[in-house]
Order: sequence, then C-alpha cells, then structure tokens
Amino acid sequence: MSGTQRHSITARQLAASSCECDTEPLAAASIAQVHRARLKDGTSVVVKIRRPGIKRVVESDLRLMERLAQVLTRDNPEVHRFRPREVVHQFTLSLRRELDLAHECRNVTRIASTLEKGDHIVVPKVYWQLTCERVNVQEYIEGIPGREWTTLEEAGLDRKLIARR
Repeated sequence: MSGTQRHSITARQLAASSCECDTEPLAAASIAQVHRARLKDGTSVVVKIRRPGIKRVVESDLRLMERLAQVLTRDNPEVHRFRPREVVHQFTLSLRRELDLAHECRNVTRIASTLEKGDHIVVPKVYWQLTCERVNVQEYIEGIPGREWTTLEEAGLDRKLIARR
C-alpha cells in the first residue's frame, strides 16, 4: 500500500485491513488509543490510533489560545515580559508533533539506532508500511512496568541494577 493510499483511508480501515485489533484499548488518552493487535502473519503488535476529529478540535483550541495571547499582549503591557505569543507558538509546534503519530515512530527509530549496541534495552520495531500520521504500529514487547516494584522483585529482578543500566 503506498503512502498516498494509506493517507486516503481512515485509521480504522488501515488497522482492520492489516491486523486483528483487540476491542478493549491497552491505553487511552486525549489524542489517541492504543490497542494490542496481531498482524496477518501472527506477529503481536500495538496499534496507536489517533482519535477521529481530534486534529480539528486541537487546531481550534490552538487558534483560541493564539487569539487570547494577542489580546493579553495588546491590552496588558505587563504581560509582554512573559511573551505569551511565543509560548503559544512553541506549544503549538509541540502539540502538532504529538498529533503526528509517524513523528513518534521517527523518534523511536532514532532512539533504536542510538541504543543498538545496548544489551539491556529493547526498543520496539516500527512497522512503517502500516504507519502514517493517524496510525502507528509497533512491535508488542512483553514486560513489567518499572513502577511495579513488587512484581519486579517477584520476578527476581534487581531494581537498583535496572536503574544503573
């Protein structure tokens, strides 16, 4: 499937045509949901799907923030020193990157190349043929969250050693 074709179909269609997704999300946030899935070849993956319509909502909110920053700056000279328009601009750039799920995968790839010689860190593989601005698909890695101290100890793992590595 070409990049153009991927962008012309919905995130759900892409996920449905390439893998079987669990109906219950592993995680859900304001921008996207993450589902465990299995590719047609049986590989376990996670599929992060941007919420439909969220980009429009975010862009509207960003325009409102920009307008508020303009009004604050115009009507309140003391506010100038806080540079609200610059703050909103940086926030806008950051949030737009967050909306691009392929951008997240580019960062994963950079981290993987930096850490490729490390024996103790596993970075999930990105499935680029299934990834676009609205969907990212990565290898599912079984593990124990670092915040679950009791589970780590029950598994015989040394938290101090993990922290040093």
